Amino acid sequence: MTRLLIPRLALAAFATTAFAAPAFAQNEQEPAGGDGGFDISATATAVSDYRFRGVSSSDRDPAIQGSVDVSWHGFYAGAWGSSIARTADSNVELDLYVGYTNSAGPLEYDLSVIAYTYPGGDGSATVYEGHASLAYTLGPATGKLSANYAPDQENLAGDNLYLNGELRVGIPTTPFTAFASLGRERGSFYGRKWDWALGLEFTRGPFTASVAYVDTNLNSATNALGRNIRAGIVATAGVEF
Repeated sequence: MTRLLIPRLALAAFATTAFAAPAFAQNEQEPAGGDGGFDISATATAVSDYRFRGVSSSDRDPAIQGSVDVSWHGFYAGAWGSSIARTADSNVELDLYVGYTNSAGPLEYDLSVIAYTYPGGDGSATVYEGHASLAYTLGPATGKLSANYAPDQENLAGDNLYLNGELRVGIPTTPFTAFASLGRERGSFYGRKWDWALGLEFTRGPFTASVAYVDTNLNSATNALGRNIRAGIVATAGVEF
């Protein structure tokens, strides 16, 4: 879930790059779902740079993240949090979400609503967003298409649409998975933007580690976000409970 929201008061300074962050940073954790019964899960993660849709929310510094999810027969609710660079007078992002996930034939789908909040802040950065995704698995490969839409609301100067495609391919007989993603954004968050990532993930039991190259087509020399939109290598290490 990971996300960097530029509050309304900062719109002038950031010109056309106002943005609501995590989710889905992405670094985004998928909540537990499916057709099973009641379940509780949690994660704890350290990242070298909290990137959301290609943009650093931690000023290119390391961040600590965690999540708690509760699910029941496909319905789920949860919270995901991260340390961030100061935003809306807060150094913490907390994403709250509810949704439903299930399958229809070979397709897995997910529908949810997310609230991006900043505890202890001035309230100027809270944003609400809807999410929908479809995923298809064939052998070791899983393709996923997703869309996030934030309607025009109090802390945004207009609506925002983010479309993303992701491909994950498990390397047979190894604990490694290669992944790539491409996103397109249009609206009040960053204006018009492309972002992409390419990386490798290692999983052993409850432990996961990854390294990825992350970039956008925004120009750090002319954009007020500066070094936070430059290309970078992001490393993560986490555990699921």
